[in-house]
Amino acid sequence: MDKMSQVGVMRPLAVDFTKAGVCVLESHHAKGFSMPAVAHRFHNLLHIFAGRGKLVVAGGELVLKPGSFVFIREGLSHQIEDESGNPLSLYAVCVKSEVLQGFCPKEKLLVSGNWKMNQGLRQTLREILIEQGSGHPEEQLMLHSLAAELVVRITRLCEGAVVFEKDGSFSGELSSRMRVEAYVRDLHNRFFEDENLDEAARRIGVSRRGLTSGFREITGHSRQTWIRKLRIEHARHLLESTDRSIDAVAFECGFNDLSHFYRCFKMEAGKSPKNYRVKHQLN
Repeated sequence: MDKMSQVGVMRPLAVDFTKAGVCVLESHHAKGFSMPAVAHRFHNLLHIFAGRGKLVVAGGELVLKPGSFVFIREGLSHQIEDESGNPLSLYAVCVKSEVLQGFCPKEKLLVSGNWKMNQGLRQTLREILIEQGSGHPEEQLMLHSLAAELVVRITRLCEGAVVFEKDGSFSGELSSRMRVEAYVRDLHNRFFEDENLDEAARRIGVSRRGLTSGFREITGHSRQTWIRKLRIEHARHLLESTDRSIDAVAFECGFNDLSHFYRCFKMEAGKSPKNYRVKHQLN
């Protein structure tokens, strides 16, 4: 059951899981809110949308501010403290470990405080909020799927980012380099999207020049060339392993123009999609 509290609360809300293993809470803290240190037997993903405070864990403190997403792995002892006179309002998505089907982030604590890079997280959270309580026959299945997606999204977004430094201090923000690295990794799942360079730079919170130079340093290629390679790599896989039409392959890989797909494919593979399929399916 989801719990949406519009009045200020003095202590954390009780967690009541649905059959999907998910519980969505909306909590508005009152002045004087108090929370003891606790280690939950489930994963917890917080989204701060008002107020300020801090998350206290062994090894450091993390500032909580509007727009931030924080993943707290099950078993990690933590405590939320509000800033005096500015109590927090937040969403908490509580997820049982079995929802993730064996997947568990390596880090005990993940944080993403960049508003632009959190766009995908906000979208998935909105889908969860719309789905819960909808009464649709497939509601529980959708909640299960979306909660797992939310955890995977923040894991991928923060992959490679150091959360706890060797000296035990906390590092909670992604540098420009880390943002570009996360963007490069994410392209493996988004290479089909129509997003130009300026849009990509704005979304991840770096300058156009920073994205261009950082991308080439990391991949050895320009962004345009790298995306073309990813698209054609996927096209090769589909031509080798499926009987989908070439039109369908081009569409799935992000090409809106078939002749452009043919030119790019021949540039990368050395032959037309049709000839490539014939050769590789015979082999």
